[in-house]
Amino acid sequence: MGIFKKKENRDELLDLFLVMFFFALGGTMIGIFMIYFIFFEGEFSESIAIQILGGLIFGVILLIYELKRFYHYWSILTTKEFVIMFLIIIAFLLIPTKGAGLIFDLIRG
Repeated sequence: MGIFKKKENRDELLDLFLVMFFFALGGTMIGIFMIYFIFFEGEFSESIAIQILGGLIFGVILLIYELKRFYHYWSILTTKEFVIMFLIIIAFLLIPTKGAGLIFDLIRG
């Protein structure tokens, strides 16, 4: 049983995910603008890749969480899943900028 099984803890979790939603929205919007600059203005920076990856990671995790909430037979995130989720977020946000830049250089050709 995770710590988020109690109702008051679930409300706190929802507040936390609302904050994460706005981070995801911000990261995604920055990513959209940067994709525009990459393909139409010809400018590219490794930090652009980090912003895009960060926004997408938050968005995917939020989507998974909402799907788990929607289907009542799926469990709410347990403490272990919650910790693993944050470790994954941190790992993706700490990708070396050169590595992320190489990924996006390969995509661009």
